[in-house]
Amino acid sequence: MLSTKPFLALSLLGALFATQVSAHGLWTEQRRGNVEVVYGHGAEDNAFKAQKVSGAWAYDLQGKMIPVTVQRLDDHPRLVPLKPPAVVSVALDNGMWTRNTEKKWINEGRSKVPDGTDSIHTFKYSVAIYEEGAHLPSLQSKRSTN
Repeated sequence: MLSTKPFLALSLLGALFATQVSAHGLWTEQRRGNVEVVYGHGAEDNAFKAQKVSGAWAYDLQGKMIPVTVQRLDDHPRLVPLKPPAVVSVALDNGMWTRNTEKKWINEGRSKVPDGTDSIHTFKYSVAIYEEGAHLPSLQSKRSTN
């Protein structure tokens, strides 16, 4: 269990980087003995294209990298580390999104959405700490690895 001060610091750090209240979140969960990548709002998780995961990393308690593969299932990806990790991080390239004239967001670039008004390219990142006392690796270079 995390002590109060580090947990509060991590929570505040997460709040600083939150973009919109309505934005989807990305996280990992251990389900039925597997490390699943989840994308959604709150308790709601949505099916999504597993190929959007652009990188995944796992680390032991000392911060040493553990090999991890991404198993791409029909509705989400599953992470398969070589041994149980203390820390897992994942990156998702959510692609280009353009708002159409009806104010709905379409997962395409502006050139493919007639009369599109706004366009963005979104990325999501997640870090999960599974073991107390884990040394966190530098995440500066974890954008994506395609």
